[in-house]
Amino acid sequence: MVNLPEEDFIAHARSSPLFYEALASASTMSESLSIARDAGFDVDEVMVRSVLSKNRPDDEIDESELGDISGGGGTSPW
Repeated sequence: MVNLPEEDFIAHARSSPLFYEALASASTMSESLSIARDAGFDVDEVMVRSVLSKNRPDDEIDESELGDISGGGGTSPW
């Protein structure tokens, strides 16, 4: 399966808080598009707006991800 450029852009914005924040803190859409292009993405205004409205990175781990983390088990409190 081949990823579409839009899918790569969305994945990068979700996995890179610094990239997302750079897009979000740009003072104009033109600046956001320039940031995306500098990172190697050829996307349009609609795609940038979509990423900014739906894909804010989350620094917290949700309950479903906690089970994937190794360690922390056992009966000893330390």
